[in-house]
Amino acid sequence: MSTSILYHAFGLKGIRHTSTHFKSDALIFRAEMTDDCIRCPKCGCRQASFKGQKTRWFFMSRIGRKKWHAGP
Repeated sequence: MSTSILYHAFGLKGIRHTSTHFKSDALIFRAEMTDDCIRCPKCGCRQASFKGQKTRWFFMSRIGRKKWHAGP
């Protein structure tokens, strides 16, 4: 699995795939944003800094017979 499956199957742009885990009947993809997509939400400047991080879970449609979740 790689970044391309997340882009082609689900249309997720601006992310980099870091790992895949299997948990019972589900696939868990871990991904992070690429530097190209990180911008200030107010002015759009690329010199933005983070005050913290947030883990998010996305529940998407199935790939074949496996459920999948994007998150930790």
